[in-house]
Amino acid sequence: MSFHDLPDDWPQRPLTDPQLVADVLDLCVSDEARQRGSLAILLCDDQARLIQPCVVSDIQQISDEADRLQACRTFVMAAEKVGAGLLFAIGRRRGLSVTADDEAWARAARQTCAGRVDLLGFHLITHEGSRPVPLGEQ
Repeated sequence: MSFHDLPDDWPQRPLTDPQLVADVLDLCVSDEARQRGSLAILLCDDQARLIQPCVVSDIQQISDEADRLQACRTFVMAAEKVGAGLLFAIGRRRGLSVTADDEAWARAARQTCAGRVDLLGFHLITHEGSRPVPLGEQ
């Protein structure tokens, strides 16, 4: 996984291929964002192509369910206005094991997107790599 592996035409490709998603997340979530802990939100068009990445750093302060839901809801409302889908990722320093906190963020993303915008996935990205986080019931 590396943004160095991105094909030249990657902006025209939908973020549906797992390797492309991993490489795009590597590009969009900086080493510093991983070091500090972050929530990355990739706003995508109706073809699942990246329109705009957003990264919220220092998410440790967003620790309860209500705050997670509100953070996700902000991006869902923006995506609704432009008919976009969202791809979420948690950036952290290390470890590719899915934690209870990762699952809580994925639940918040799923709940806020449900019936409103396409949730294209939820991922974990660290210095060691990237992996999808199961979204559970949809």
